[in-house]
Amino acid sequence: MTIALYMDVHVHRAITIDSRLRDVYVLTAQEDAHFSNFAPVQV
Repeated sequence: MTIALYMDVHVHRAITIDSRLRDVYVLTAQEDAHFSNFAPVQV
């Protein structure tokens, strides 16, 4: 089973790196070019 995560700009880089070392597919907001200084409201 594959796990995929989307990391917001507020997630520490070390968490992203460690997740990738554990074979988790990670896409960061910076890589996706959708980053900003505010977090969207989740409903």
